[in-house]
Amino acid sequence: MNCYTHTARAAVGICAACGKAVCRECVGADTPRLVCAACVARGTAPPVGWARGGYYGVGWEYRSSIALGSWPLVHLCFGRDPVTYRPRVAKGVIAVGNAAVGVLAIGGAAVGFMYAIGGGAVAPAVLSGGRCDQAALDVARRWLQQLPASCR
Repeated sequence: MNCYTHTARAAVGICAACGKAVCRECVGADTPRLVCAACVARGTAPPVGWARGGYYGVGWEYRSSIALGSWPLVHLCFGRDPVTYRPRVAKGVIAVGNAAVGVLAIGGAAVGFMYAIGGGAVAPAVLSGGRCDQAALDVARRWLQQLPASCR
């Protein structure tokens, strides 16, 4: 991929504001995320975090201080990493996020080693839009105290 402005130069990233590829010369700001010089000059770079009642997708993350090996007991994360601007993936014993991997994984895309709850869920016991296992149903009854309409 090449720079939008300098077509013969390799791009180092994508501007978080306008989505154009930029080379090193075109970078206006690189922390907490990459923004091109044109967007910095125009003042169109979106703010980090909450602003004007809306969320700009930079993300939020919580890791519990208790861990089993290198995995936290609870890992919650949403949005994108502010440095790389890649989607965050929750990885923990209990993982909750847009994408989640763990013993109990809850998310839009969830991979669980025992249980997974989500739109696209893969695990030995699954609660998703297309499948409802009895073991996952029991977990949902204990933990959530509510069931999706498709599982009742």
